[in-house]
Amino acid sequence: MAETAGEQGDAMAFPTVVIPRAGDRFAGYLLLEEIARGGMGVIFRARQETAERDVALKMIQASRLRSHGILDRFRTEAESIAKLDHPNILPLYESGEEHGFPFYSMKLAERGSLAGALPRYVGKFQECAALLALVARAMHHAHERGILHRDLKPANILLGAGDTPYVGDFGLAKVLAPDVVDLSLTQTSAVLGTPHYAPPEQAGGTNRTLTPAADVYSLGAILYELASGQPPWAGSTMFTVLKRSSESSAPRLRDVCPNAPRAYETICDRCLQPEIALRYPTAAALADDLENFAAGRTLARFRPPFRARLRQWSRRRKWVLLGLGGLLVAAGGLGLGIQLRRANPDVDLSGSSSPEAVYFLKRSLDINPSTNITERGHLETTQEILERALKADPGYAAAHAELSRVHSQMYWHFHDRSESRAQRALAEATEALRLKPNYGRALLALAEYHFRVRREDGRAMEVLEQAHGRSPSDPDIFNLIQLLAKRLGRWDDALKASRKLTALRPTNASDFYFLALNLDLMRRYPEAVTAIDRAIYLAPERREFALERAVMQFHWSGDLTRLGQWAGTQPELPPLPPPGTPAPRTGPSLPGDDSFLLRFQYYRWTRQAEMMLRMVVTRPDDFVFRDKTLVLPKSLLVAQAVQMLGPESDYRAALERGAEVLREVAEREPEEARLSASRGAVLARLGKKEEAMALGTRAMELMSVAKEPIFGPDIQAAHAEICLLVGERARGLALLRDLLSRPGELSAHELRVDPRWDFARQIPGFPELAAK
Repeated sequence: MAETAGEQGDAMAFPTVVIPRAGDRFAGYLLLEEIARGGMGVIFRARQETAERDVALKMIQASRLRSHGILDRFRTEAESIAKLDHPNILPLYESGEEHGFPFYSMKLAERGSLAGALPRYVGKFQECAALLALVARAMHHAHERGILHRDLKPANILLGAGDTPYVGDFGLAKVLAPDVVDLSLTQTSAVLGTPHYAPPEQAGGTNRTLTPAADVYSLGAILYELASGQPPWAGSTMFTVLKRSSESSAPRLRDVCPNAPRAYETICDRCLQPEIALRYPTAAALADDLENFAAGRTLARFRPPFRARLRQWSRRRKWVLLGLGGLLVAAGGLGLGIQLRRANPDVDLSGSSSPEAVYFLKRSLDINPSTNITERGHLETTQEILERALKADPGYAAAHAELSRVHSQMYWHFHDRSESRAQRALAEATEALRLKPNYGRALLALAEYHFRVRREDGRAMEVLEQAHGRSPSDPDIFNLIQLLAKRLGRWDDALKASRKLTALRPTNASDFYFLALNLDLMRRYPEAVTAIDRAIYLAPERREFALERAVMQFHWSGDLTRLGQWAGTQPELPPLPPPGTPAPRTGPSLPGDDSFLLRFQYYRWTRQAEMMLRMVVTRPDDFVFRDKTLVLPKSLLVAQAVQMLGPESDYRAALERGAEVLREVAEREPEEARLSASRGAVLARLGKKEEAMALGTRAMELMSVAKEPIFGPDIQAAHAEICLLVGERARGLALLRDLLSRPGELSAHELRVDPRWDFARQIPGFPELAAK
C-alpha cells in the first residue's frame, strides 16, 4: 500500500498519511475499485487473495477515524452481522484492523442497492411483495437473535444475482436488552435513522420503546415506496417527518397509486400505523402476508388488541366532532395542495388515452416536478419513467416535451455533453410540437434546448415568449425567463419574472430564495434580506438559505458576524503538520465541498491564515478547486495564506507552482475564460506584465459582462486586478468602477477587507471605490 508523499522543502508542510485506495494491497486484499461512500465508511470491491474471491470490503473514512461514536457504530455493525446467519443477510467474512483502519469484508452484491432499482419495480406488485417477503424473513431471523436494524431503507437492501435481496448496513443496529438504557441513542442520527423510513417511536431513547415493530414499520415504508415511487411521509427534515408520522396513519397508498391492489395497500397500512400494537406483531407475520399476496392467496386475519383499536377509533372520530364544515374545508385545502404538488396544471395529463402513460408522466413529475433537480441519478430515473410513458403511448406530446427537458438538463449539468444527447433533446421537443402544435410545454422544451444545449440565449428567449403566450401561468416558464433575462442583461425583466413566481407559488421557499439572489445581485439589499427571510420562514431546515442570508448581510453592511457563526458550525479542521512534513499527493477530501470556497473566503477576509492552511492540509497536491467563475489549484490556496504568514520567497514559490498547474490545465482547455483570468492574475503577481495582460484580455473576450452578465463580472474583476498589478491603473480602476455600477456580487465591502486588494490600497482612487 502506497504512502502519500510529497517533495521535501515545500513552502508549506503536510502530514504523511497512509490512505487505502484502489490498486493497493490491504490486509490480504487487493482493492480493485471504490464502489460506495457514505457518511461513515467507504466500500471497495476487493479481491480476497487467500480465498480467491471478490468481496465488499468496508472501512471507516480517514476523516472519521478520530470520532469515537463512528468507531463504536462501525464495531457494532461488524459484531451484529457476525451473529447472523441467513441467506438474505450479507454474511461477514472477516473483520480486523490494518494500519489504524478498522475494516470488515462481506459478500459482494453485484447489482447495487434497491434504491437504484426502484423504477424497475413500479407497478409490479407481486414482485415487490415477493422481494420484501425475503427481507422480512431475514429481519425476523435478526430479531430472534436480539438485533434490531433501525435503519432499513432501499439503500441498505443490496441485490445479488437474479435480484436476490440482502440486508446490509447494520451501522445503527441495537441489541435488545430489556430495561437497559441505550446510550448510543444520544446522537440524533442514531436515534432517528433515516426519517422517511423510521417509525415515530424511534425518536425515543430507551430500549423499552424499541421493538421489532420498528423494523416492521420501515419495511412497510419501503413496500409503499416500491409501489408509489415515494416514501409515505413528505418533509425535508427528520422532525417534520416524525411529527407527521406520529400524529396519523400514512396517506392511503391508492390515493397516490390508484392501480395498487387493495390487499397490497392493506399490508402497507398494517405496517405503517403510528401505534405499535396496530402493526404486524412480528416480521414473520408480515412475511406471511407478503407471501400470501404474491401467491394470490387471502391475507391472514389480523385483529389488533381491543384497546389499540379503541384508541384508533377515538382518534379518527375526534376530527368528526370538530364539525363537518371544518372537515370539508380542510379536505378541500388538502386536495388543492395535492394537486399543486403532484402536477403542474400546464402539463397536459389528459393528452393520452393510455392510463399507464398518464400514470408514468405523473410519476415523473412527482420525482422531479420542475426539472430543476440537478443530480444525475434523479434525472436518469425521471428519464427512464418518461420513456415508459412513451412506450405505453408513443404519441403522448406531454411526455415528449418533459423528456426533452430532461435531456437538456443532462447536457447543461455536464452529466452527458455528447452530441447524441443534444440531438435527443431537440428531437423530443420537435416531436412534441409536431404532435401538438403551439403546446406551451413543448415550446418551453425547445427554449431549454436553445438555452441549455446551444447557448443561443436570444433565440431561446424568442421561443420562451411564445411559450408564455400559450401558457401564461406556467411557473416553469417564468423560472426560465428570470434566468434568461439575467443572461441577456435584462435585470428588470428577471426581477419581474421572479416576483411573478412567488405570486404563483406563495409557499415555495425556493422561489423566494432565487428572488433574494436576484435582488442581491442588483444590490437591492433590504429587499433581498426580506425575501431570503421569507424563504427561511417557509423552509427553516434549508441550511443554504441561512448561509446565503449571512452572505447578503456582508454585501449589505460589511458585517461578517453571521458568516463567522456559520463557519463555527462546520466540521473541525485538522491541525497544521510539523514543519518539514511532505505534502500528500493523494488524500481524503474534507466534508462540505459545496461551501468550501465561502469558508475559505471568510478566513481570508478575517485574515485567519492558519485556518486557511488547515482547510487545505489534507487536499492532494493535484487538487484544483473549480466553481462557476474560479479555477484555483491547491498551491494558490496555500499561497494566499503564505502571503500573510511566510517570507516573500515562499510566497513566490507557491505562485510559480500555481502558474505551472494552471498552464497544464489550460493546454487541455484553451477556451476556458476562468483559466485565462486565474493565470493572468498569478503572472501579474510574478511581474510578467505582457503575458498577464494578454491572458486578462483573452478572458474578457471569452466571457465579457455583455456575453455573461451573471458570471462575467468575476472575470472583469480579475482583469481589473491584473491591470492594477502591472501598472495599468486607470484601466483597472475604470473596470472596478463599472462593476460597482452594475448588478454583480462584488461589493465595496469586499474591496475593503479582502487581502487580495491589499496591494491596491495606496493607489489613488482605490480607497474611494472601497468606501462606497
